[in-house]
Amino acid sequence: MRHLFEIMGGTVGRSVQHKLKSLNIWEGPFAEIQTELVSGFSLCEHWCEMCSEMTSLWKDHQGHPGGRSWSGSVYRDEFVFNLGNRLKQIVNLRETHEEFNLLLSGKLHGVRNDDDGTRVVEDVLPFKHFVGINPILYNRHTNPNWLQIRAKLLFYTREILNA
Repeated sequence: MRHLFEIMGGTVGRSVQHKLKSLNIWEGPFAEIQTELVSGFSLCEHWCEMCSEMTSLWKDHQGHPGGRSWSGSVYRDEFVFNLGNRLKQIVNLRETHEEFNLLLSGKLHGVRNDDDGTRVVEDVLPFKHFVGINPILYNRHTNPNWLQIRAKLLFYTREILNA
């Protein structure tokens, strides 16, 4: 039964990733991105709760003739759980970005002159560190890179708050 949960959980996680992979996470409209990410997170959270509930019910179901009960601890789908956490982290980063833009708009933008002399306002929050990685594609091999880049962004965020 554990294997069935793993297969189904992998399918749930991959379908969430497939649905979200077309989003421009860092530059897309915040409201749209937030809605989609929260939906993905909610689906992951619901799957994990359902797995826990089902294995708890099967564990207590010992009296059914010819039936099998769940043995061992309550099942926790690590892949879907961690994917949901990643989606929550992305939402938190984007929310922080939006709050900075609203509260400190004058301090978070750099102004430079373009080649033709026009003034260009640039957003200086460093989502450029995330270029080249797709944060939606969670697995144990991509997680160290994500954590390292996320730490850089959090450091930069603290620097802005101290300025």
